[in-house]
Amino acid sequence: MNQRFITFLTVAEAGSFFGAAQQLFVSYQCVSAHVRSLEEEYGVKLVEHRPRFALTAEGQALLETLKKIRALEEGIAAELDGSGPEAKGHVTLGVPSARYTEIVPRIVPPFKKEYPHVELEVAYDYSNLLQNQVERGILDMAIVTQYSPRPQLNASVLLRDTYLFILSDRLLQVCVGSRAQEVDALYKQNGITLEQMTQFPIVTYPVGSRLRSVMDEYTAQTGRKFHTVFASNRTEVLDALARTDMAGCIIPHQICGTTLKNNKRQRQENRLHIYPIDFESRLQNSTMALIWHKESALAPYKRYLMDLIGERFAEYQKFEQRLE
Repeated sequence: MNQRFITFLTVAEAGSFFGAAQQLFVSYQCVSAHVRSLEEEYGVKLVEHRPRFALTAEGQALLETLKKIRALEEGIAAELDGSGPEAKGHVTLGVPSARYTEIVPRIVPPFKKEYPHVELEVAYDYSNLLQNQVERGILDMAIVTQYSPRPQLNASVLLRDTYLFILSDRLLQVCVGSRAQEVDALYKQNGITLEQMTQFPIVTYPVGSRLRSVMDEYTAQTGRKFHTVFASNRTEVLDALARTDMAGCIIPHQICGTTLKNNKRQRQENRLHIYPIDFESRLQNSTMALIWHKESALAPYKRYLMDLIGERFAEYQKFEQRLE
């Protein structure tokens, strides 16, 4: 693909001439000249600048064509140089912000051992934004929660995500008193409901997150409020916070392994209780999936990364059998 086409493609995906100039490490004037040259050669207007940046119908058609050309070029490169320890390349993976510290250490080291010369770039964001980035070709693939099918994307289900409430024994006794043993047995057998969670101080998730929306909706419908100590989506600290007796914490089933391991190191009285949360059908679509664009070229190292992710997520299923 020649430089003018590369420049236009970058402009279209960046959404501005200035953004494209930054990505290509050239001047704004250089970017403008390349796009103007294309417009003059083909006798069409590709970009509108007012009232805001937008592609014309001709610009959109050119963008779609260039995406196909890029995919073909990437496919050729993948066939010629994409397997074995000497393979070189670049792959971008997106992961949910709240799962970053859990997922990355399990994925990056084995991948780099197999493909030491392939650059692996891992980005994090909310899942809906990651889906948008894969759709636009900014990311090669992404692990997302609450996956919703899109025509341009392929998806492989990784996990049916569930959530657990972790709580110290001391806090349980403070909140329910002499009923602690009875309540513990009840929650272990039946799970804990949102109504029952309102009697404990908790660490909740930030506004805009899926769980926070579910909890806010529950409060709006029932009038029952949660005793929120503070909000955080940094799941790697929740186990440590729960052990301070300050609050109970909601954790994804995916990171329960940390709590199980830490419980083994503690005396019985210092272990955290782990209760399944009964959302009473309020939490819809808890599917975690690996997504990638249908038109993307998958070099062997990208397929290896996808297989590796699938293997690592299969290990999380074992945690469910070890909760008792």
